[in-house]
Amino acid sequence: DKVLVYLKQTMDGKPRSFSRTISLAEEVYNTYGDEVIKQWWHFAYPAQELAWQNYDSKEILGKAIYTSDNAEARTIGYQISEILNENIEAPEAESHAYNPFVSEKNNIRTHELLCDERFQRILSTCILHGNSDYMLKESYKIDKDFFIEGITCGWCSPALREVAKQFQIHFESEETEQLKEKLSNIFYEKNNQFSWEEIVKYQKIIFHLKRQKTIITNTKASRILNSAKGLLELPDFLRKEFKNYTSSNLGTENKQAKEESIQDDHNKKAGS
Repeated sequence: DKVLVYLKQTMDGKPRSFSRTISLAEEVYNTYGDEVIKQWWHFAYPAQELAWQNYDSKEILGKAIYTSDNAEARTIGYQISEILNENIEAPEAESHAYNPFVSEKNNIRTHELLCDERFQRILSTCILHGNSDYMLKESYKIDKDFFIEGITCGWCSPALREVAKQFQIHFESEETEQLKEKLSNIFYEKNNQFSWEEIVKYQKIIFHLKRQKTIITNTKASRILNSAKGLLELPDFLRKEFKNYTSSNLGTENKQAKEESIQDDHNKKAGS
């Protein structure tokens, strides 16, 4: 009720569409009251976050019904599925996916498991090939998913790059098991420096911009990292990591663009 009073005061003199929105909100509030609106919020907010991640309606309802920690969100999801006459199946397990219907404790656990799975898989490949090239390549892919798409679960690029720096030194002098142990210690020590609470702030900003249909580019990401203030002010380590990501990718992107230009010229000459 206080929110509606505040909106009425601040929206005075605004376009008619604002007044209609406030009137509608007031009508909903007077009809349903606080409790029902709060119950709906437990479903609507996480559902919207999933929509920004490009999940369709069936997938969103499936997560609400089968994974939500909140009984009200599960009930609303089930009621909506009945109204839509949709047969909603349990979602497939997604070890990589941030799920707003579950507690942050569960999301942190998902994040940690994926970081561990990624590191072990990438390390095994690097040991097989005898160098850390694959680890660096994968770290930039993970960074792109994080900075451009807002995919937080499994973000461990700084730790992967730290291991890559040390890989060749230890590879030449250690047995396989000792090598794995040393490099694992390096990885987890570095990765534990970055808290979930800090990195998830960036994800929330990206989701908000996606809601506004904003396309995230490297330039846009740079502005976000350098301009976010207040509660959403981002830590310095993200700005440092973004600089590492863009500077390392720039040469690759320029090389690719040059190669494509040369190929286009070759095709034109061949066709003439």
